[in-house]
Amino acid sequence: VRQLASHQAGLYKFPRGIHFSAARDWTPMADALASQRPDHKPGTACGYHAVTIAWLVGELIRRVDGRPIDRFVAEELATPLGADGLFVALPRDAHDRVASGHAPSSNSPKPTATRSRNGGRLANVARQPIRRALRRQIRAFYTPGIGRMMFDPEYREIPVPSANGHFTARSLAAMYSMLANDGRLPDGSRLIDASVIDEATTVQTRKLDRIIGLPMHWRIGYHRVGRGRAFGHFGMGGSGGWASRRQRLAVAYVHNGDPMSLRGQVRMVGINRAVAASLSR
Repeated sequence: VRQLASHQAGLYKFPRGIHFSAARDWTPMADALASQRPDHKPGTACGYHAVTIAWLVGELIRRVDGRPIDRFVAEELATPLGADGLFVALPRDAHDRVASGHAPSSNSPKPTATRSRNGGRLANVARQPIRRALRRQIRAFYTPGIGRMMFDPEYREIPVPSANGHFTARSLAAMYSMLANDGRLPDGSRLIDASVIDEATTVQTRKLDRIIGLPMHWRIGYHRVGRGRAFGHFGMGGSGGWASRRQRLAVAYVHNGDPMSLRGQVRMVGINRAVAASLSR
């Protein structure tokens, strides 16, 4: 379970032959991942389970608790937090609150083939690890139909917690604020025991991530932020949030821009720098 939740399970690739429309039916997708051979022996390496983590962790919660992930989030997080903008699987009556997303632009950069000037066997050998890494990334982020489904209003109502959470920045920040304050709510009551947060935010692996290409210092569900004292999670396009228990601080940022653009990530970096500068003053 610890390996699964810290992206060390080796199940980051979509099962071959699976169309993303299968996301409408939870069980077949979960079963396909359950029967898939891990890409590496669990625990020996880490690779960001970018989309498959939805079914891996969601099914774990369902089997332990009995509730599907969307109900679990609504009843165990959103309701106690008083967060009216924290959804996995958007209710039909909340569609009018969603800002229209921008599909990837036709001007977005596309992978291009490169030819080594030197050529020869050495260049081919050097390219092999890069090719393998790119193949892993494609399998982790892409399966047929995923691009169209992500911008289909009907898809918003399907519980895929890795790819269709819908949040307001204030609601996302409220969740991280609770974590930053050792599980306490603004009224002083406790939602999560501090010892659970201790365990969830303890680094599980410092290895180079096989999908991201950087050491993410994965916790149980979270990655490092900044120099590593804070923890959180950013998604495609830069939306996300983080918490610092030492500073009792939470930050969240969401946008509806092109998910394939780097602009969101750059903005999040700028926001984080502004927060750090404010704190230093």
